[in-house]
Amino acid sequence: MKKIYHRHTINFKVPQELALRASEAAQDLGMTRSDFIRQAIIRNLEVYSLYERDLLSRAHAFRSGAVSP
Repeated sequence: MKKIYHRHTINFKVPQELALRASEAAQDLGMTRSDFIRQAIIRNLEVYSLYERDLLSRAHAFRSGAVSP
């Protein structure tokens, strides 16, 4: 049976300069701007999952007094 992938469209506005920079970077890398932005989102989510989520959780626990300094 063929796997079905659900694709969701995300629309957002960015400053023109950012869109131009993304287009230039994508072209340099030989990909579409959509592919470049998709890759950037994936990289950010990986960094968040690997590092930032735990740090934010610790910071919140520290601020709430659940953890002593």
